[in-house]
Amino acid sequence: MDTEAGVADAERVSRKQYILNLLLLSYQSFGVVYGDLSTSPLYVFKSTFSGKLRQYQDEETVFGVLSLIFWTFTLIPLMKYVLLVLSADDIGEGGPFALYSLLCRHAKLSLLPNQQAADEELSSYHKKGFAARNGSSPWLRRFMEKHKKVRTVLLLVVLCGASMVIGDGVLTPAISVLSSMSGLQVRATGLQHEPVFWPVFVVATLAAVVGSQAVISATFSIVKQCHALGCFPRVKVVHTSRWIYGQIYIPEINWILMVLCVAVTVAFRDTTLIGNAYGIACMTVMFVTTFLMSMIIIFVWQRNIIFSVAFLAFFGFIEAVYLSSSLMKVPQGGWVPLVLAFISMSVMYIWHYGTRRKYQFDLQNKVSMRSILSLGPSLGIVRVPGIGLIYTELVTGVPSIFSHFVTNLPAFHEVLVFLCVKSVHVPYVSPEERYLVGRIGPKEYRMYRCIVRYGYKDVQKDDDNFENLLVMNIAKFIMLEAEHGSSSANYDITNEGRMAVITPSDDSGTPLAVRDFDGLANSMTTRSSKSESLRSLQSSYEQESPSVTRRRRVRFELPEDDDMGEQVKDELMALVEAKHAGVAYIMGHSYIKARKSSSFLKKFAIDVGYSFLRKNCRGPSVTLHIPHISLIEVGMIYYV
Repeated sequence: MDTEAGVADAERVSRKQYILNLLLLSYQSFGVVYGDLSTSPLYVFKSTFSGKLRQYQDEETVFGVLSLIFWTFTLIPLMKYVLLVLSADDIGEGGPFALYSLLCRHAKLSLLPNQQAADEELSSYHKKGFAARNGSSPWLRRFMEKHKKVRTVLLLVVLCGASMVIGDGVLTPAISVLSSMSGLQVRATGLQHEPVFWPVFVVATLAAVVGSQAVISATFSIVKQCHALGCFPRVKVVHTSRWIYGQIYIPEINWILMVLCVAVTVAFRDTTLIGNAYGIACMTVMFVTTFLMSMIIIFVWQRNIIFSVAFLAFFGFIEAVYLSSSLMKVPQGGWVPLVLAFISMSVMYIWHYGTRRKYQFDLQNKVSMRSILSLGPSLGIVRVPGIGLIYTELVTGVPSIFSHFVTNLPAFHEVLVFLCVKSVHVPYVSPEERYLVGRIGPKEYRMYRCIVRYGYKDVQKDDDNFENLLVMNIAKFIMLEAEHGSSSANYDITNEGRMAVITPSDDSGTPLAVRDFDGLANSMTTRSSKSESLRSLQSSYEQESPSVTRRRRVRFELPEDDDMGEQVKDELMALVEAKHAGVAYIMGHSYIKARKSSSFLKKFAIDVGYSFLRKNCRGPSVTLHIPHISLIEVGMIYYV
């Protein structure tokens, strides 16, 4: 009997949990597709009958306005968004940057600097059912791919839409809360004394909450996408849900939204004025979406350009009418989203411009492979035990930071790994496709390249096992290379850019055996190659740093019963010994300056704008979760 009662109680609890989850999902669905839809009924009538229209609030006019609202909701949210825009999702992701990424994958429209042909081999790169870079309107594709200014204008349009979404995140909470309290009292001052008031008031408040939360979450998502695609300074991104991947929170943006929202509410105190600003932000985002969708129809769906023009003309005309009417209210509060958008776009484009110029400097000043090969296996320097991880944005060649480092300190680690962490134009990259590993120079040089790819929605969490995973991937690459019969005798400099996708797996079936290495006494502080003072410093750092003590300590060993070749075994043994000796992270601490011959606008953008953003955003070592005890920063001055 007790068992049956327990089963019944478990089923009852499970059903109750199911009902609660269903109700919560139904409530959250108010903010789906377009979060403003759930809050618009709160203030639309009051905003419509403002100014001179207050004198014409008769029954016929009210029904006319209601008809206009009904058909607008039918045409734009239902026909445009539900039937068309949702079909152009980027693996479930939406927004201006998602549409832009979808376009960049089907046409060469991207301005991201370090893209590779190997990125196009990702399983999620091309939308299912559509081919890549062929089909309708090839002349338009060639024109846009050929002219960089056209691609820059396209990026500015996307940044404008993203900036208006951020402005929407400022205005929506303010107008929603004010409207939920005052919107019901328009021409119905006695309504609060009737029984229907409080239920409607509660529903209005709940709609305001979910609509505001949806827009704020969209703002976080937009900022994360901008940052991943090189258009926003580095910020702290917190993954807030254990079950929902991609649900994020950005503290800096949240504080900025709160301050601006309170400032707008205190300054205007009227839903009509805020509604004027809100209308411009909303309609601009809709118009940008329509423009991008017209390009999706051509490049992704590969339909005839006539369908694209018809879509743009029909929905663009409707939204242009609304946008023009909203722009007439710029003096009455409509200037707020324009100012916010101008500031946001300036920040985004200045950061993008400075980042791109820095990459171009690295690309033009990278060390040639011929000079590396002429130095011999020792590279003309003292090779010390350990692994040196050199962070770079380059996906080919040796960065100038390496030559700058060895010029001032002619010693480097026995194993060198040039590590590039980059974003690609897909929302998510599976762990099986994340790592690309290659070799730089002959085998006796012990130089490797590893490229770690993330999607624009991937959260780069603090991976405590990153070093071990990196060593294992390099070991797999060595084995894979040996299976294909490659040797240092026939090394070809033209093959330097070749990379191999390394898929992670469990410890079984790998070239290295992994053993747990527990205890602080057996940690890296006991390495005989370290001095007593350095070991003491590392020991105190480990004890005071929870992130270090949480890390899984492992020791790599070569399998005794493996029949691998002697050359492969020697290379794997050198890799294992270098890992046990320690890992150092080498990163450039860059200062970017505009040349004296540059224009005033370029000097202002680089020396003032980009420099200010770089100094006040999170450092790359913090974003990449690099332990400070193992970090070496090399000062570099970039004249762009």
